[in-house]
This record gives sequence, C-alpha cells and structure tokens, in this order.
Amino acid sequence: MYGVFSVFTIPKEAQPSVNIPYYYISFSYLGADPSSIEEQVIIPLEQKIKSVTNIDKITSSCYYNFGTILVQFTTAKSDVDANNDLKDAIDQVYPTLPSDVNYPTVKKISVSDTPVYSFSVAGNVPTQVMYDKLKSLEDQLKSVA
Repeated sequence: MYGVFSVFTIPKEAQPSVNIPYYYISFSYLGADPSSIEEQVIIPLEQKIKSVTNIDKITSSCYYNFGTILVQFTTAKSDVDANNDLKDAIDQVYPTLPSDVNYPTVKKISVSDTPVYSFSVAGNVPTQVMYDKLKSLEDQLKSVA
C-alpha cells in the first residue's frame, strides 16, 4: 500500500538535477608534444590546484597540442567557490607558463550537457572534402526537430 501511495506522491522529473562536483580544465599549446605539455603546463597547474581546499581527486591527460585536467571536489565545496578557486589558481600560474599556451578554460561538468548522440567519421578523402560533407550533414541533423 505504501509503495502504490509513493508512486503517485513522489515528484518525478524527466531530467532530475544532479550536482556533480567535477570541473574540466582544458587548454591548447599548439606545436607541443604530450611530454612537453605535461612538464611545462600540467605539472605546474596541478601543483597549484592541489593547494585548493576540498579537492577529492585530480586527473590529467596530455595530447598533441592540448591538455586537460579533471578536478573532483568533495560535496562540501560550493560551486561558486570551486570555480573561483580554480580560476584563481590558474591566474597565479598562467604568467609562468610558455607564451604559446592559450589561457585555460574552466567548465563545470553538468549532466544536462551530455549529448544525446555523438558521431565519429573516418574516410580516405582529403580533410577539406570531409569537412564540407560533414558540415552539410551537421546542418541537416540540427534542422531535425
């Protein structure tokens, strides 16, 4: 009886709000290889970010031309404080980074930002031809309501 009552009285949401305390930091460093990015950018940023309070975990990745840092906070940290503290840490380190590094962006990961579909395309055609075909396909997909 309680189960049936609960089904009708508990509010239901199509997309419930879920607060995930993760922040994604990304930057580009054109012409740099992963080891250079790690040594010259990731390590200095991580050292400064580690001084921020209520961090649970830091994970980083280096690729050719760009790098990312994923910061997980404890639930005790407010979104505003987490965002401000990360930006302050970046502001303190950024002047010491190589001049070719673009200013890192900070983005809070949100469940509502998750794409419904993602696509990957490969082929033996020149890059510009592939881009032109995919741009047309993208426009067609966006027009579907």
